[in-house]
Amino acid sequence: MTKWMITPGQPISRVIRKTWLKKVQEYPFMPRDFRQIYVPAGWLPAMHDMAVSLADAIAGHPDADNFQVRSVRSLGQESPYIDVTQYDRPAITGIIRKTQARCRQTCTLCGFIGKYYELEKLENHLCVHCVAPALLLEALDMNEQNLAMSLSKSPIHVSQVPTELRQSLRDWMNIEDEDRETLQFAEQWDIREWMHSLRSIRRMLKKQQQGREALWSKAG
Repeated sequence: MTKWMITPGQPISRVIRKTWLKKVQEYPFMPRDFRQIYVPAGWLPAMHDMAVSLADAIAGHPDADNFQVRSVRSLGQESPYIDVTQYDRPAITGIIRKTQARCRQTCTLCGFIGKYYELEKLENHLCVHCVAPALLLEALDMNEQNLAMSLSKSPIHVSQVPTELRQSLRDWMNIEDEDRETLQFAEQWDIREWMHSLRSIRRMLKKQQQGREALWSKAG
């Protein structure tokens, strides 16, 4: 098996993706047209390992020269659809199913172990490192929506703040009482400053998200 250089949370560049794709296409039964291997970069190591296993499975078989992987395509949240020529061997089916199962547990961006996440603005197979910015951004958006209208109308309840941000608020406000749930009108200025400090993080995460979306759109 080829040793793949994978850094958790570090999306695979287009240059590295092309290198990996060439390794997959070294096998004569794999599609020659890159458009027929339409999978995210993070899944290419699985495609290569599949090719290695398929080569071993068909070695010495009379119909080996006729075996062909016609296309490999990812379909949204599903594992890749792998289309092969008619080849009645249980080993082939087993290799394909194993590859599909592996992809369902692999980050599409960096190739690290992951799972499927369905967020408001993101649906993808991701590792904890790659999904963390999206989860934080979702919490920041929710926080902005929840508190923007409430600040001038009523006391703020800590429950209005997303779980991921509550400790940040308590630290900012120097709230040591863990049972305290209500913040009064007199504390609204401090809350506004806290929200303002989060907006720069929110802007940065949005730029990162746009970059990740661009990587995903170019994955094929």
